Amino acid sequence: MKRNSLQTQLGIRIVMVAVAALAVMVVMLSFLTHGHMHRQTDALLLHLAHAEATNILDENKDIHVHGMSIPLPSFTGGLRERYAMAFDMQGNILDHTDNLKVGDRIPQSWLSFLGGGDPYFFNTGDLPGPLLRMVVIPLKFREQDAYISVGVAHADLDASLWSFVSIAVPVALLAAGMIGFAGVWSTRRRIKDLTRLGDACRQLELFSGKISGDRDRQSLTLPEKAAEEFHVLASTLRELINRVEGLLETQNRFVAEAAHELRTPLTSLRGDLELALRRERKPEEYREFIQEALTDVDRLKSLAFDLLEGARGRAGHLELTGIPLRVLIDEAMERRSKSLIQAGLDVSILVPDHLRVSANRSGTIRILENLLDNAVRHSGATKLRFLAEQLSEKVCLLISDDGVGIAPDLAERLFHPFQRGNQRGFGLGLYIAHQLMRAQEGDITVTNGTGELKGACWELTFSV
Repeated sequence: MKRNSLQTQLGIRIVMVAVAALAVMVVMLSFLTHGHMHRQTDALLLHLAHAEATNILDENKDIHVHGMSIPLPSFTGGLRERYAMAFDMQGNILDHTDNLKVGDRIPQSWLSFLGGGDPYFFNTGDLPGPLLRMVVIPLKFREQDAYISVGVAHADLDASLWSFVSIAVPVALLAAGMIGFAGVWSTRRRIKDLTRLGDACRQLELFSGKISGDRDRQSLTLPEKAAEEFHVLASTLRELINRVEGLLETQNRFVAEAAHELRTPLTSLRGDLELALRRERKPEEYREFIQEALTDVDRLKSLAFDLLEGARGRAGHLELTGIPLRVLIDEAMERRSKSLIQAGLDVSILVPDHLRVSANRSGTIRILENLLDNAVRHSGATKLRFLAEQLSEKVCLLISDDGVGIAPDLAERLFHPFQRGNQRGFGLGLYIAHQLMRAQEGDITVTNGTGELKGACWELTFSV
């Protein structure tokens, strides 16, 4: 299915908005014009009625009215037929123009508004012929009370309104077309800037594992006169490309190092099995080879579990609950009690029982176990201290020891996968701890302590 370009969509929307706005304006102007024409017509009818009354008084003859055409307010000009009559207080018609087909008396409904001294405007369909817009004024002639009524056909008023509409609608459509053309023309340059960004993105070799370099980033630079929003977009795209490049490099390095770590126990396992099959051996010898193979299998299992834990942390799908921090520390200590005793570590826990954190139970225990394993295997420490305090909406847990500390060059890459301070282990424990802390809206950092405990100082930050 072919999609319309952004320029076409903008043009269509500009025209639609312009047509809607102009349609509303035409309707409003039509109502205003209709009301204005009614007021002008009423003023004209009142003037004609007073002119008839003045003429009767000036001539001083019998009461009579004149038939003639009159110009109504309109945009097309032309004369319209006038209707007039004179009648007395009892409703007897004294005179009328030839275009009024009436009898000797006015309609019965008219008697309700007779007797007042002010002009009275009304629409009437009680007379034969078209619907009329009329005015009635009183007349005092030779001690006789009478009324003069002058009117025009309502259809003539509507024709005046439609004459305005017939002019306004084409003008509005022409204006909508001009606005649409101007809108499309003005957006054309902006669309070019956006198209340029799109073309530059399509040319990037994002999936080759490496961005082509500064040349590709330079293609995402716009002229200075481009709109500020497009400069922001271009800057965001450049930042995104840098992040994607970093992620690709991390992914490639992770896959390569994971393959290397998997190859070592697999090679050892294959070597043990091949050696066992070279000749007939005693059951005790086969048992020894099988035991060595099981050791390699356990290493593979441990590595696979660590890789899955790291992926679980990166995915961020961890259920968080409010848990006392002391309970988590005690459980991790219990699981590692044997290794802590063998290492001779003196552990002190300065964590209040009431202090709660928002955390994933199993994930946090795994983090604490990894840090305890690190203290046992790599720190050479004799003392280990857990210290926690609440800071605003966060809880900070410090785990300090008096061991050898962390080398400055190692601290920067310690949380990357397969980074090891020595040759023991896979180098995934701290990477997993970092991923799990980030997945539960926390963080973990490491520095070297001061004073008595000037070894490694791990700082874990939890949400409350």
